[in-house]
Order: sequence, then C-alpha cells, then structure tokens
Amino acid sequence: MSQEVKDRDYFTAKRRVPRRKYFEKVGVLVGGRYSVEQAFEIGERGMLISSMGDLNEGDRVVVTFHIPEVLFALARGQVRYEIDANSSDNKVNKYGIEFVDVDFNTRRLIRYYVASKTNLFKETEAD
Repeated sequence: MSQEVKDRDYFTAKRRVPRRKYFEKVGVLVGGRYSVEQAFEIGERGMLISSMGDLNEGDRVVVTFHIPEVLFALARGQVRYEIDANSSDNKVNKYGIEFVDVDFNTRRLIRYYVASKTNLFKETEAD
C-alpha cells in the first residue's frame, strides 16, 4: 500500500463528521491563482477536490462552492492530504481540504445537506 493511500486512510479514519458525494465544480484560489476544479465529497469540516495544478500539504486556499438550490459559499481552508494520481485509478491528483474559517450558518447548511438523502432538502429548509 502506498504512503498516499495510508495517509488518506488515516485522515478518513480520523474523521468525526460524515461526508456526502458532491460532484460539483468549485473555485479554488491558492497563491494568487484561481482555477475551477472538480469536487468529489463535502462535509461540514471540508471537501475532497481534484486539481490540475500542484497543491502541497499545508497550503492555504479559498474555496467557493454552491450547494444545489440552497447556498453559494466561500470558505478558507488548508490542504490536509493528497491522493496521488499514480497511486490509484485517478486521472488527476485529489486533495483533502479542511475548512478553517466557515461561518456558523454556512456550516449548518452544509451539515443539513450532508444529512439529507434526497432533493427534499430544499423543502425542509423552506419550512
């Protein structure tokens, strides 16, 4: 087993909050460069994204994203781990981003989104 996979397993096992599959485009600002990347998972504490550019563990990023039909958000975060494209079936490197600064309301809406299993999320928010 490669070191990258061991690192990912360590962070996955250490997770205290659930994540949900999240196949959406997100904006990533790092080192003065902005790019649109693909996200794969989201949770109230962070997300898993891909990047064609190189990110390093510890890099500070700003992520803009959209929770469908609910929220457009901006969050500061930090790269916690990398899943190397060469170590798995991935075509691009994936990065675990931990949110560092997310306001209470945004964190709450992400938590509700992750907990919802269907598109009824919009209806429960309207009540």
